[in-house]
Amino acid sequence: MPEYQSANVAKQISVAEVEAYYAQREKILNDFLITQLPDEADREIFIKQNEKVITPFYYDWFKGQWLFLDIFSDCALFTAMALCIAIAPVFAGEYQQKTDSVLLCAKYGRKKLAHAKINAALMLTAGTYILCSGIYIAGQLAFVGTRALNCPVQLIKPLATVSMTIWQAEAYAVLLGLLGCLAIVALTVALSARLTAAFSVIIISLLVLILPFGFSGSLPDMLQSIVALMPFASNFSELMRTNLYHIFGMRIWSPYVLVVVPIIITAALLPIAVRFYTRHEA
Repeated sequence: MPEYQSANVAKQISVAEVEAYYAQREKILNDFLITQLPDEADREIFIKQNEKVITPFYYDWFKGQWLFLDIFSDCALFTAMALCIAIAPVFAGEYQQKTDSVLLCAKYGRKKLAHAKINAALMLTAGTYILCSGIYIAGQLAFVGTRALNCPVQLIKPLATVSMTIWQAEAYAVLLGLLGCLAIVALTVALSARLTAAFSVIIISLLVLILPFGFSGSLPDMLQSIVALMPFASNFSELMRTNLYHIFGMRIWSPYVLVVVPIIITAALLPIAVRFYTRHEA
């Protein structure tokens, strides 16, 4: 009986042991940064970032929130795939049904119609994504509540240098998913305006979504960094990494780049879609 009792008594952690944990984390983190980032200027970015991390870490049962956060990326990807399939016929459907010859010669059959179709596609994308994300987050709150949302991401990855909580990481994931959906839909719309078969549009769009996962980790660092910029090739875990992009002499943390790139893709592809459609000859 005494042995049984002693085996079930929780170990008391002293203040000294807690303080030693943070000191050990700092040492391991510095060694890690030296190994991963030989450039001192690169290291300095994450050292300064780590100085904003609040200690001691607030702790609660975070595994449930972590599980939902981890699965969210897949849900956003499936939403994007469904949107590609739904939006593929937006222009190509006219070409297949031979109604383009009638619409293109109408008063508003070119540029205004193209803008209307693109606006409808973007509204469908945003509405569908917000609905799906809302249902997912409602399920998350119903099952695990709000516990641990204020826990730092360092509970998930101790060597993370960003000063963010789990709910902030999830907000970033939701934003990244929305921007990714808009970017892939912009590509789908451009392909639909160029190709005459909706099936071809669907295949190419889905390949753009899926192929980066097939090549993940098997490409040279330079190509891997480029592929990581494609929609859904990276996710919220970038918040916990020490990846930098050197752009025009600037050192930019990868999560910032991953937010900006889909905006650029969307802004670049939508005018191209209009151009393809208005120049299409029935």
